[in-house]
Amino acid sequence: MTDLQTLPRDRTMRHCRSSEGTTVLDLYRYRYVNERLARNPQDSTARWALIALSLVHGANDGGLSLIGPEIAADPATVADAITIADWVLQEISLDLARELREACSHADRQALEALARTDGGEAARAALKALGR
Repeated sequence: MTDLQTLPRDRTMRHCRSSEGTTVLDLYRYRYVNERLARNPQDSTARWALIALSLVHGANDGGLSLIGPEIAADPATVADAITIADWVLQEISLDLARELREACSHADRQALEALARTDGGEAARAALKALGR
Protein backbone atom coordinates (compact mmCIF):
# COMPACT_ATOMS: atom_id res chain seq x y z
CA MET A 1 0.00 0.00 0.00
CA THR A 2 2.49 2.56 -1.21
CA ASP A 3 -0.23 5.21 -1.35
CA LEU A 4 -0.07 5.28 2.47
CA GLN A 5 3.10 7.29 2.11
CA THR A 6 1.02 10.12 0.64
CA LEU A 7 -1.01 10.56 3.81
CA PRO A 8 -0.50 14.02 5.30
CA ARG A 9 2.20 14.43 7.88
CA ASP A 10 0.22 17.02 9.81
CA ARG A 11 0.30 17.09 13.56
CA THR A 12 -2.73 14.79 13.92
CA MET A 13 -1.11 12.05 11.89
CA ARG A 14 2.47 12.67 12.98
CA HIS A 15 1.98 11.65 16.60
CA CYS A 16 1.53 8.01 15.63
CA ARG A 17 3.78 7.84 12.57
CA SER A 18 7.11 6.15 12.72
CA SER A 19 10.12 7.73 11.08
CA GLU A 20 9.71 5.15 8.30
CA GLY A 21 6.15 6.18 7.47
CA THR A 22 2.61 5.11 8.20
CA THR A 23 2.09 2.40 10.81
CA VAL A 24 -0.56 -0.28 11.18
CA LEU A 25 -1.96 1.81 14.00
CA ASP A 26 -2.60 4.60 11.47
CA LEU A 27 -4.73 2.23 9.41
CA TYR A 28 -6.81 1.37 12.45
CA ARG A 29 -6.98 4.71 14.23
CA TYR A 30 -7.66 6.91 11.23
CA ARG A 31 -10.04 4.53 9.44
CA TYR A 32 -8.00 4.91 6.25
CA VAL A 33 -8.88 1.49 4.84
CA ASN A 34 -12.56 1.84 5.84
CA GLU A 35 -12.78 5.07 3.88
CA ARG A 36 -10.83 3.60 0.99
CA LEU A 37 -13.23 0.63 0.78
CA ALA A 38 -16.24 2.95 1.05
CA ARG A 39 -14.93 4.92 -1.94
CA ASN A 40 -14.33 1.74 -3.95
CA PRO A 41 -16.14 -1.42 -2.79
CA GLN A 42 -14.04 -3.45 -5.27
CA ASP A 43 -10.77 -2.43 -3.56
CA SER A 44 -9.40 -5.86 -2.67
CA THR A 45 -6.33 -4.43 -0.94
CA ALA A 46 -8.46 -2.35 1.41
CA ARG A 47 -10.77 -5.31 2.05
CA TRP A 48 -7.86 -7.63 2.96
CA ALA A 49 -6.35 -4.91 5.16
CA LEU A 50 -9.65 -4.67 7.04
CA ILE A 51 -9.80 -8.44 7.41
CA ALA A 52 -6.25 -8.44 8.82
CA LEU A 53 -7.08 -5.55 11.16
CA SER A 54 -10.19 -7.43 12.32
CA LEU A 55 -8.01 -10.39 13.26
CA VAL A 56 -5.31 -8.29 14.91
CA HIS A 57 -7.71 -6.16 16.91
CA GLY A 58 -9.97 -9.00 18.00
CA ALA A 59 -13.14 -8.50 15.98
CA ASN A 60 -15.41 -11.36 17.01
CA ASP A 61 -16.10 -12.38 13.42
CA GLY A 62 -12.42 -12.26 12.46
CA GLY A 63 -13.30 -10.34 9.32
CA LEU A 64 -15.61 -13.00 7.88
CA SER A 65 -18.26 -10.35 7.30
CA LEU A 66 -15.87 -8.73 4.82
CA ILE A 67 -14.58 -11.72 2.88
CA GLY A 68 -17.70 -12.58 0.82
CA PRO A 69 -16.79 -10.43 -2.20
CA GLU A 70 -13.31 -12.00 -2.27
CA ILE A 71 -14.90 -15.46 -2.33
CA ALA A 72 -17.23 -14.33 -5.12
CA ALA A 73 -14.21 -13.22 -7.16
CA ASP A 74 -12.16 -16.35 -6.40
CA PRO A 75 -13.85 -19.41 -4.85
CA ALA A 76 -10.45 -20.67 -3.67
CA THR A 77 -10.62 -17.89 -1.07
CA VAL A 78 -12.97 -20.12 0.92
CA ALA A 79 -9.76 -21.62 2.31
CA ASP A 80 -8.98 -18.26 3.92
CA ALA A 81 -12.50 -18.02 5.34
CA ILE A 82 -12.22 -21.49 6.85
CA THR A 83 -8.82 -20.62 8.31
CA ILE A 84 -10.26 -17.47 9.90
CA ALA A 85 -13.24 -19.35 11.37
CA ASP A 86 -10.95 -22.05 12.74
CA TRP A 87 -8.51 -19.51 14.20
CA VAL A 88 -11.32 -17.64 15.99
CA LEU A 89 -12.68 -20.93 17.34
CA GLN A 90 -9.25 -22.02 18.58
CA GLU A 91 -8.23 -18.65 20.02
CA ILE A 92 -11.42 -17.28 21.56
CA SER A 93 -13.81 -20.24 21.43
CA LEU A 94 -16.41 -18.54 19.25
CA ASP A 95 -18.17 -20.77 16.75
CA LEU A 96 -18.50 -18.84 13.51
CA ALA A 97 -20.41 -21.50 11.56
CA ARG A 98 -23.20 -19.05 10.69
CA GLU A 99 -20.73 -16.36 9.59
CA LEU A 100 -18.74 -18.93 7.61
CA ARG A 101 -21.89 -20.10 5.81
CA GLU A 102 -22.73 -16.50 4.95
CA ALA A 103 -19.22 -15.82 3.62
CA CYS A 104 -19.12 -19.06 1.61
CA SER A 105 -22.55 -18.36 0.14
CA HIS A 106 -20.92 -15.71 -2.04
CA ALA A 107 -19.09 -18.40 -4.03
CA ASP A 108 -20.40 -19.54 -7.37
CA ARG A 109 -21.74 -23.00 -6.53
CA GLN A 110 -20.54 -24.65 -9.72
CA ALA A 111 -17.06 -23.18 -9.36
CA LEU A 112 -16.93 -24.32 -5.74
CA GLU A 113 -18.07 -27.83 -6.68
CA ALA A 114 -15.45 -27.98 -9.45
CA LEU A 115 -12.77 -26.85 -7.01
CA ALA A 116 -13.93 -29.50 -4.53
CA ARG A 117 -13.27 -32.21 -7.12
CA THR A 118 -9.60 -31.23 -7.52
CA ASP A 119 -6.55 -32.36 -5.60
CA GLY A 120 -6.20 -29.93 -2.73
CA GLY A 121 -9.90 -29.11 -2.80
CA GLU A 122 -10.39 -29.80 0.91
CA ALA A 123 -11.38 -26.22 1.70
CA ALA A 124 -13.97 -26.19 -1.08
CA ARG A 125 -15.37 -29.50 0.22
CA ALA A 126 -15.52 -28.05 3.73
CA ALA A 127 -17.27 -24.93 2.39
CA LEU A 128 -19.85 -27.06 0.58
CA LYS A 129 -20.39 -29.02 3.78
CA ALA A 130 -20.83 -25.76 5.72
CA LEU A 131 -23.38 -24.70 3.11
CA GLY A 132 -25.21 -28.00 3.52
CA ARG A 133 -24.54 -29.15 -0.04
